[in-house]
Amino acid sequence: MGVLTGSARENYKLEIAADEALREKVLDRINKEITNKKLILDARIADFMSQFESEKEEMNRIFDEEKFKKGVTEKNRQEMMKIRGNKEEKITKKNPK
Repeated sequence: MGVLTGSARENYKLEIAADEALREKVLDRINKEITNKKLILDARIADFMSQFESEKEEMNRIFDEEKFKKGVTEKNRQEMMKIRGNKEEKITKKNPK
């Protein structure tokens, strides 16, 4: 291609400017798509974290309840052993061998 002059030069400049504007528009669209995908991904991550925290709290609650039940059962067993021990002592005192 040779040297452009006059209207050919102006036409060439307009084509370059149009290409650049189109390229910028495409890049803007791609950036918006990336931003939207990131927002969606961040929202999904936040949802997963919320679900995880909720499930973790439920599991901790169940664990605490089981721990409490075990403690109560052990305390009741100890009390029962005391009661049985006292009864045996009373029986032994009443009926010495």
